[in-house]
Amino acid sequence: MPSTDPTILRLQRQRYYEKNLEKALAYGRSRKRVRTEYNREWRRLHPDRVRAYTQKRLLWDAEKLNAGKRSWYLKNRERILKKRSDYYYANKEAVLEKNKARAPRYRYARKGYNFKYRMENLQACRSKERAKAKRYYMAHRDELIAKSISEQRQRRELFQASGLTDRVGIKKKILEAKSSPFTKCFHCGTLLVGKPIHFDHLQPISRMGKHIPDNLVPSCQPCNQSKKDKTVEEWNDYKLLCHKEGK
Repeated sequence: MPSTDPTILRLQRQRYYEKNLEKALAYGRSRKRVRTEYNREWRRLHPDRVRAYTQKRLLWDAEKLNAGKRSWYLKNRERILKKRSDYYYANKEAVLEKNKARAPRYRYARKGYNFKYRMENLQACRSKERAKAKRYYMAHRDELIAKSISEQRQRRELFQASGLTDRVGIKKKILEAKSSPFTKCFHCGTLLVGKPIHFDHLQPISRMGKHIPDNLVPSCQPCNQSKKDKTVEEWNDYKLLCHKEGK
């Protein structure tokens, strides 16, 4: 009569497993394969139930679930990346076509999400951007200074050779704008008293504009940095396009 003692039964199972290791492993793999295929098929046939259950789990303990996913990813990162890479190179044309088809939709959705997040967390975003810019500047300080000096020298030589500058008139206009209590931004009309005053070239220097008083207007920092090397007409069209796309 077979024994019913749990200790004896456990020892018997252990001996059987050791004697038939390959067979037991093959049986376990086959069961896992069948179970995986069944789960995949069930999820495909019941997407609404899967989505509802996932949302419930997120409501129960989102932080715990995200931490578990992150931990699993870190443990299996190399295997996951290799699997993605193998799939990409095996189906490169199909993947590129799929990405190309859905790129516009995701791009515009992402722009809207980025704009909304930035408006809700404006101060935090600006602090991060300033910190990032400062880190980059400190890491490349000598290179940036040398590049700036070189560009200023090239621009000065270009102006002197072509006669496209009036340094005396420009200095006079800058002093008048800084000393006046009624100086406003040429583009948006913001009063610049107590604020940093920038001076914008209506026709950009890079577009053969002249460095003369008639081509120079006072500007606030946001307008000057947004306009960059665009003409006024191009900049107005750009702002209109950004407004339509929710940028």
